[in-house]
Amino acid sequence: MKKHHGATETTEDVGESPHRGRRPSGLPWLLQYIMTRIKVHMEGPFYGPLGANIITNCGSLMPMDDFEQDGLVIAETESETELRRPPLYKVLIHNDDFTSMGFVVFILQTIFGRSESDSLHLMLQVHNEGVGVAGLYTYEIAEMKVEKVTSLAQANEFPLLCTIEEVTV
Repeated sequence: MKKHHGATETTEDVGESPHRGRRPSGLPWLLQYIMTRIKVHMEGPFYGPLGANIITNCGSLMPMDDFEQDGLVIAETESETELRRPPLYKVLIHNDDFTSMGFVVFILQTIFGRSESDSLHLMLQVHNEGVGVAGLYTYEIAEMKVEKVTSLAQANEFPLLCTIEEVTV
């Protein structure tokens, strides 16, 4: 602890720093540190028309464009981010002569969250047509569902085949 004109200021060691390894601890410093690490966009009359300001320890406003961090000037960049839905994949269940219909209904209810009537309908479709769509999922989820089906089928000694196919638009 250092005494500075009658006030006590605590410091903590944070490794490499422009402040010779020591920074003041406490909420105002932490708030400033966090706000300088992220791009702050605020709107309203208090923050000015550009809205790109941060609050310093003194409580005054400082534009993000002029703030220096470790000798570098942080430049405000405008980037357009386009959000797209991830591609979907069909999880297919294939018919075989050995897996029981009851087990297929059980798989559809437990792993794919289908109702009993929906599971019966899909099981009959797989039995009659040879293949049926158990669900549409993102790749990671579809892969996980196929692994669960395969694992349960092997544990119950059934050769049930479950595959993934990309949905084409």
